[in-house]
Amino acid sequence: MAGFARELRNRRFSLEVESENADVFEEALNTVMQLPGDWHTGLNMAQGIVKCFWTPLLSPMKDFLGWKRCNEKVASCYYQITRLIKLTNEELHRFLLHEFVSTNWKAYKEQQPSDKNDNDIICKVAHEYQLYLRHNEDHSNDELMKMACLFLHMSDDFFLFVQSYRCGDAIGIEQGYEWFVAAWTSLGQVKYVAAYHEQVAQLLVKHSYQMLMESRINRTVRPHPRSTGKSCIAHDEFLELGNRLFSMFAKAKSLKGMIRNGAFVGLAQKCKKHMQRYHKQEQDDNVTTKLRKICNGRVVPRAGSPSDQTPERRFIYESITHLFDNRTTTNRNRVLTNKTVANVQKLCKTILVRDKLEKRMKEANECTASRLLNGIHEEEGFR
Repeated sequence: MAGFARELRNRRFSLEVESENADVFEEALNTVMQLPGDWHTGLNMAQGIVKCFWTPLLSPMKDFLGWKRCNEKVASCYYQITRLIKLTNEELHRFLLHEFVSTNWKAYKEQQPSDKNDNDIICKVAHEYQLYLRHNEDHSNDELMKMACLFLHMSDDFFLFVQSYRCGDAIGIEQGYEWFVAAWTSLGQVKYVAAYHEQVAQLLVKHSYQMLMESRINRTVRPHPRSTGKSCIAHDEFLELGNRLFSMFAKAKSLKGMIRNGAFVGLAQKCKKHMQRYHKQEQDDNVTTKLRKICNGRVVPRAGSPSDQTPERRFIYESITHLFDNRTTTNRNRVLTNKTVANVQKLCKTILVRDKLEKRMKEANECTASRLLNGIHEEEGFR
C-alpha cells in the first residue's frame, strides 16, 4: 500500500484519463487506515518460532512423528507447522505444570483454608506457574529448561494472537503486536518492527477517538453470520481466500472497469455459496447411505486427522519425559546441543505405525468403497 501511494505521488504530469483516476486514488488513500495484515503477521510469528527452535526442538519432533511435509519455510506449510508447534506446546505445558504442582502441592495444601473455594487455589497455581516459567526462562542454568520456557513464551503469544483475530478481539490483536515486537527486534525482522510502530502512530496519534473505535470494530472480517458460531478471519486472509473468485472476473484496466467488476462480487459470492450448499447436501445424502451399509452406522475418523492425535501426543509427551527425567542432581546445568532432543527417540516405546490400516488396505478381498474411504474402519476388524 505504501509503495502504491508513493508511485502515485511521484508519477509524471499528464492530462489523460488515467491521470485523473490516479488523482482519485491518491485522494482516497489519504483517508484509508493503513494497518498490517494480521494473518501474514501470524505467519511471520510462526516463522520466528521456527527460526529459533527448528534445529534443537521442532525438527527432531517432526522426525519422530514422520511428518514429511513440515519444513523451515512456514509459508509453504503454515497449517502443518502450526499443528506441530501446538502439539509440542500443549505437551510441554502438561509436563511442566505436572512437575510444578507435584513439587509445591504440600505448600498449597497447607496454605489453603478449608472454608475457601477450590477456584482460589487454582487461580493461584496458574499465576505462580507462569512466574515459574518466566523465572526459569531468565535464570535457569539448564539450557534445555531455558529453551523449553522460551518456546512456551513465544508460542503462547502466537496462539493468543491468532485466537484474538479469530474472535474479533481488536485489543488482543494490538497487544499481540506489542508482545512479539521484542522477538522481531532480536531476530532482525525490521519490517514488522516498523509496521508495529506505524500501527501505533496511526491508531493512537493520527486517528481521533472515533476513528480509533471504528478501526477496532472493523479490524476483522466475519464471513458468516454470528449465529453460525464460525470464527472471524483477518482482512488479508479474506483477500487470499477471495483471489480464486476474483480471478474469474475480467482483468480491470481502468477505474471504471474495477468498479463494474466490484458490483458483481457480492452476487458471485452468493451464487458460489448456493452451489456449494447444493452439491454438499447431495453428496452428504449419497455418502451417508453408502457408509451406513459399510460401517453399520459407525464412523471412525481417518488416522492422523486433528480428531485422532492420541499416539502423536503420547509420543511427544514420552520424549519430553525422557528429556527432563535425565536431569540428575549433578546434571542440571546441561548444555543444549542440536542432538539433545534427537537422542531420546530410541528411548520412546510409543508406536506410531498404524499397521492395521495398512494391512487392511492391501487385502484383495476389501471392497472398492472401503478402499476409497480408507478412514472408515469396520468394527469387527479393528478391535
